[in-house]
Amino acid sequence: MRIKKLIKERGNYFFKRFAIVSLLFITISSLLFWMGFQVMLSERTMELKASQKQKVLAEKNLMEHLLDDAVLDLMIMSDSRLFQSFFISKVDDSNQRNNFNDLVEKLFGLKSNYYQLRHLDLDGMEVFRIERRNGKPYICTPDELQDKSQRYYFTNSLDLEADEFYVSPLDLNVEHGEIEQPYRPLIRICVPVFDPAGKKIGINVLNFDATGIIRELDEGSNSINGINFLINEQGYFLNANDSVLEWGFMFPERNNLTIDDVFQEDAEVIVDTEYAQFEGEEGLFTSAIIDPFIRLGNRDFKGRQKDRYSWKVISFVDSSHLGISSFLPLTSILGLYAVVVLVGMLFGYFYAQNAFRKYQSQLALIDSERDLRIANQSKNQFFSIISHDLKNASGVIANYLEFMQEAYADFSEEERKSHLKDIGFAAKQHNKLLYDILDWARIQMGKVVVEPETIWVDKLIEEQMQLVEIPLKNKGLRIEAELKEKLTIYGDKEMIKTIFRNLINNAIKFSHRESSIRIEARDLVDRIELQVIDFGLGMRESDAEKIFDLSSKVQQPGTENESGTGFGLKLVAELVQKNKGTIRVESELGKGSSFILNFPSGK
Repeated sequence: MRIKKLIKERGNYFFKRFAIVSLLFITISSLLFWMGFQVMLSERTMELKASQKQKVLAEKNLMEHLLDDAVLDLMIMSDSRLFQSFFISKVDDSNQRNNFNDLVEKLFGLKSNYYQLRHLDLDGMEVFRIERRNGKPYICTPDELQDKSQRYYFTNSLDLEADEFYVSPLDLNVEHGEIEQPYRPLIRICVPVFDPAGKKIGINVLNFDATGIIRELDEGSNSINGINFLINEQGYFLNANDSVLEWGFMFPERNNLTIDDVFQEDAEVIVDTEYAQFEGEEGLFTSAIIDPFIRLGNRDFKGRQKDRYSWKVISFVDSSHLGISSFLPLTSILGLYAVVVLVGMLFGYFYAQNAFRKYQSQLALIDSERDLRIANQSKNQFFSIISHDLKNASGVIANYLEFMQEAYADFSEEERKSHLKDIGFAAKQHNKLLYDILDWARIQMGKVVVEPETIWVDKLIEEQMQLVEIPLKNKGLRIEAELKEKLTIYGDKEMIKTIFRNLINNAIKFSHRESSIRIEARDLVDRIELQVIDFGLGMRESDAEKIFDLSSKVQQPGTENESGTGFGLKLVAELVQKNKGTIRVESELGKGSSFILNFPSGK
């Protein structure tokens, strides 16, 4: 009552002075800050646009330079009488041929983008072919030479004149009617060969491997510095941040995935402009046309315009990275503004210090009490869940033991074994919950040291499958592991084991008898994605959103009434975070669940 009375008596005096001084200072400072932020944002935008332009032009120049060099190399070889003689097998001296083979092999050793070089006669038969096998140059023997007369690049090159050449579109290599796996993007460069009399005697074909170019685009692509895309003249993606978008023109099910579908509002400006930089509906776009062969060496390009191709490289920065928060985090902005508010309040505070000291102390006490109440509520909610689970588990054991003690003599031997089995199961569940809680508590107290190492995924999965062999047999389940290549992750081995042991046991619990559990792994360059998939009960969307939340209790019995606390998944989430990973769940009631993990690659 005394405090209220004091506040009431001095309120008018304090607020008139405190409010005027504080608000005036805060208003002026906020205006200056806003003007400063606008200047900083303008400078940041200019720097970002300049860096985006520089990056796109560097990628454009790189691709044009590599392709120009490839055409020049092939034209030099086609004009060279030395190369002609050996390509058409007019040299019988074995020493000279060995020296020539060494020369060609060294050329391929220096030019990592050269995948195959062949000489075709006018009937389309290979006379000479050198290619890369297992990363090394290899000259094919006569019995390995093939008929290429039906290949489009040969038929399109037959009518080439001197100084002309043909360049194919950039597409994926096809072997025996099937797209080569893993994908190998190729450009075929064809140059006619003439004898000294000016008679056409064949076609030289160079298969230019664009894998390195695609890799460079991927390595320079991220959400902050700009996501890279490469498209062809038809607007199909040759490189994108999502592999599903790529090479749509080679897959019937993807032939509608073009830039028009991904960037509907801005595609027209990107496609129709040779060089463009603009802020569209979705963010900042910077694009440049890749148009090689304009000049080759010191002579102008002399090619057939109908077969001339160009590509376009695009860098995209999402609009979320264009605001002030992209270079000055929201916490920093709020911190700076808090400083302004604090200084303004200090002016007012010192001005009215003697009159309002007790009131300020009261406000601090109220704030502290509120924060403490919120913290206690969270703590109480969590421990009520844990205590409830512990009491339930220990209560079952105690009641069962008391029941058996009172009626032990009335049970048959078979009934005693059955009851003891139930008690053992309840004790096991109780023990597991205790261990999970202790592990979680050690993590919270900072007593768990993460010791990361390179872990082979296939060995890890195989070891975990052996540990659950008996539960799998008891339920008639099988695990299908889809691990297409040797993958490694970087993390604490024991923690990763605990994560997978919990997820596989969880999948067994919720799977229907005689069904399957799938484990999949995928390489995402510097990350590895792992999935544990069951086709059992599934869960509601509302439950899936809360399954890793400590303050929630999502619990349901398994397909054969198996019980559990749900705490294991919360421990899994903690361990995943400790290993710099992520975890999420996709689930549909009645159709099963997929737990998707993402860890740093062990490369």
